[in-house]
Amino acid sequence: MPIQKLDDHVINQIAAGEVVERPASVVKELMENSIDAGATFIEIEIDDGGKELIQITDNGSGIEPGDFALVFERHATSKIQDLNDLQNVLTMGFRGEALASIGSVAQVSILSRINNQQNGLRIVQIATTITDPEPVAMNAGTIVSVEGLFKNVPARYKYLKGAATETRYITEIILQHAAAHPEIHFRLVAANKVKIDYPATADLLSRSLQVLGVKDADLLIPITYNSQDMQIHGYLGKPQTALKNRNKQYAAVNQRPLNLPFVNHAIKDALHTLIPHNLFPIFLLNIEIDPTAVDVNVHPRKLEARFAYQQFVYQKVKAAVAASLEKHVLTAKLEFGSERTMPSSFTRRDHTPLRQPTVNQALAFNESFSKQVLPEISIQPIAQIDNAYIVGIDSEGLVVIDQHAAHERVMYGRIQEARAKYKQESDKMGQQLLTPLEIELDQSEKAILTEFAEATKIIGFEFNLATDPVQLMAVPSPIQKDDLEAVVRGLISDLQETQTSGVNFKDLEMRIERVINYTACRSAIKFGQSLTIEDQKALIAKLDEVESNYTCPHGRPTRIRVTFKDLEKQFGR
Repeated sequence: MPIQKLDDHVINQIAAGEVVERPASVVKELMENSIDAGATFIEIEIDDGGKELIQITDNGSGIEPGDFALVFERHATSKIQDLNDLQNVLTMGFRGEALASIGSVAQVSILSRINNQQNGLRIVQIATTITDPEPVAMNAGTIVSVEGLFKNVPARYKYLKGAATETRYITEIILQHAAAHPEIHFRLVAANKVKIDYPATADLLSRSLQVLGVKDADLLIPITYNSQDMQIHGYLGKPQTALKNRNKQYAAVNQRPLNLPFVNHAIKDALHTLIPHNLFPIFLLNIEIDPTAVDVNVHPRKLEARFAYQQFVYQKVKAAVAASLEKHVLTAKLEFGSERTMPSSFTRRDHTPLRQPTVNQALAFNESFSKQVLPEISIQPIAQIDNAYIVGIDSEGLVVIDQHAAHERVMYGRIQEARAKYKQESDKMGQQLLTPLEIELDQSEKAILTEFAEATKIIGFEFNLATDPVQLMAVPSPIQKDDLEAVVRGLISDLQETQTSGVNFKDLEMRIERVINYTACRSAIKFGQSLTIEDQKALIAKLDEVESNYTCPHGRPTRIRVTFKDLEKQFGR
């Protein structure tokens, strides 16, 4: 077949394949045109998930009458004039492809009026036919209607989902832009019902509450960073708001919503042990940076960006989040009459089986604390419930402490402190056992210890894997020497489970962190272990000493508070 020049209609349909994936893509392109036009009100109306109708109405600056002839032309744009403009892009759309592409796969009508004109103009494109502009009475602004999307391209139309699914995609696109532009009033009307109505606000907190779906402002932490090179502003949900998916993670650069995985990682890394590894924080974050340091032209639909100094941005986001977390109390609040009384990931029992402690275990735990002079403690214990929870009181109300999670956090902090000391002073982190402990292990158990040999050694474990049974020669210094075999077997089981689940450990530091987490868990006091009031005070005192003590290393809360105000409300006072 000889080489032929494609006609404009085919070219536009090919471009539509890159720019217009589904109704949500159309909504995105048209909303961004409205934003660039300076609109403070944008209404999106859809029918059948946008397949039958998408109509965007705004109060922006409108289209100049002389420009109407170019609205459906490819690469016709008012936003860039030369190559240098691409390096300083601040507008949302700039390629001039959107309307031409959409017009090739749907019927599109555009009505627009600028402020100093008495009437607006209307133009329609159906396939390759474009009508002449005709006068129309309307308010200042622009209305774009898209009907029958992909009806003329059956191969594309059949891949669209049902109305509910397509509406969900559109809703998410609107939320992304609402998160980046609190100064704009966004409204979504689907099947004649108002689904979203977010009035414009100068208060980022108000918009954050709306798009993140959080009712209580106390559940959000402000994130702020200001320097000559970059500004970061936004809100992060406290650990108890974490979700099983990334749906409520909104990041924008210079008010452009973008998919920024490295920013998501920076925030998750800053939270570290404050949320479980299988949950994801909710946040709204806007990064202001020199536009020449970020390339938003790397994706056809402008969903991603390339940063000149990505590691720098990562570090600043992580530091800003970490600094904010240090300033805020992260104790989970028990909400009466709420569906989120407890986060769905927080179960009453963790994977440690319920069992009564041996006499030696109880004595060892008691002895470890009874010899210490206790400082003043933040929470005064009242009682232990079900040999699992400590009920206490502080200045704000009642506090219920998960004894296993609390001691797990204590052990995690102690092991980390011992490791830091080992790094600084070259002291041995492990404590040698007077007599090596022999442990019968099968080949798979030996294999997992071999795989994690360097990580276990760094935190203080010392194994002789050449012998049968395997000999345990030393353990991390913070661990009590009672029931060491159970600690080792539990550690091995946890590492095997992690390996089976397909988790990849990219570097040694990740392996060390995982070993510390599991060791802290397996060496902590368990559910079902009876504690005297002195034991409870000692545990709370130690919990007060460690950092990030609102959650265990797995992200489960160590405590939940019921405030006096909550009690008064429930009792009708």
